[in-house]
Amino acid sequence: MKQNFKIQDLGGLFKGTSVLADALAQDLPEDLQDNLAGCNVYMRGDWANPRRHGVADWGEEGRIWILVNGEHFWGDAIHQTSLKWLGPNDRVIYLGNWYNESVAEVAADRMSSLWVPYASLYFADRRDRTPLDLLGQRPASSSSVQQSLDAERIVAYLHHHCEDHRETAWDALNEELYSRTGHHGSALGRCNGKKHLGKQMRNLSQVDNEIDMLGNVRQISQADKTYDAVEHMYKDYLFALTMENEGNKVGYISEKIVNAYLAGTVPIYDGASQIDTVFRPESFLHVKGSMASSIDHLANLLRDSSAYERLRRPVDGVVSDKSIRDFFSWHPAVWPTHGDHLRRRILGELSKHCSEMQSQRPTEIDPTSSISHVADWLLQEVSE
Repeated sequence: MKQNFKIQDLGGLFKGTSVLADALAQDLPEDLQDNLAGCNVYMRGDWANPRRHGVADWGEEGRIWILVNGEHFWGDAIHQTSLKWLGPNDRVIYLGNWYNESVAEVAADRMSSLWVPYASLYFADRRDRTPLDLLGQRPASSSSVQQSLDAERIVAYLHHHCEDHRETAWDALNEELYSRTGHHGSALGRCNGKKHLGKQMRNLSQVDNEIDMLGNVRQISQADKTYDAVEHMYKDYLFALTMENEGNKVGYISEKIVNAYLAGTVPIYDGASQIDTVFRPESFLHVKGSMASSIDHLANLLRDSSAYERLRRPVDGVVSDKSIRDFFSWHPAVWPTHGDHLRRRILGELSKHCSEMQSQRPTEIDPTSSISHVADWLLQEVSE
């Protein structure tokens, strides 16, 4: 059967919509082809009203929207916003964070919300990286623990938004690190804590230009090159502070921790309470609201290079096979080894909505057929 299904890409703040749309529709499974054939599907990389972005008003015709959430907002909040512009016969699927702090996913009459962390969706912006890079050992470091200590490349801190809780944590880390080792961390960007204790590694005017681009990475066309630059800056450091802009209970996991993994350094993380569900807890240092225990762990690792290497290079990778299937298998690179479980879940929701929309459409009556039927009935009545 010839495939008759396409997801129309309407762009948005998240720039990976075309890659994601193509991946979902690629080599459509045969068992879903009938339900999805002719289905009217549009993808948007945010939840803003597309009619304000040059898209015409389509009237009352029903459509299915896939709205991608790459920010920290929860699904319920986005749903309430999008209800203001969704058509009366439209349906919508949200890909992103939990629906609220208590419920991960929702499947309702006209809406579905699936938990797909941005840490996964971000691979739609990467050309030379795939989720499979999270399996197996991280790349070998170019220097030993002692060499990194001697070069004062211990902890990297690269952030655009100088959030209060993160700046406070950076100050605490530097104070304790100095008291134990005589070294400070390295500030690679504009932010350097409230006390400015980190060693400023780069010219601030250069940082302003580059980090401005980094801060708007999802709004520029060369996101992949920017992520590559972050990897390059991280790669010689033992650790990287990768705290989210704010803590959350809705599964918002950004690209920050992934950039550190791909660079081969050990993330020091705080943010989503569900982080251990997506990434192996033994592959990073979890702040969990207090920096003290993480600094203790870090200091012990600096004295034990073998223990550090075991943490940095877990044999089975930083994600489990189950996590790859559950959270990353929308990506075609994953399918040959781990299947397309997540893609099928998304397509399954599309199929359900499409089938329900088609069943609710009024059946078109052929006028010629109707006239013939009435004539036959009249003849029958007369003859009786």
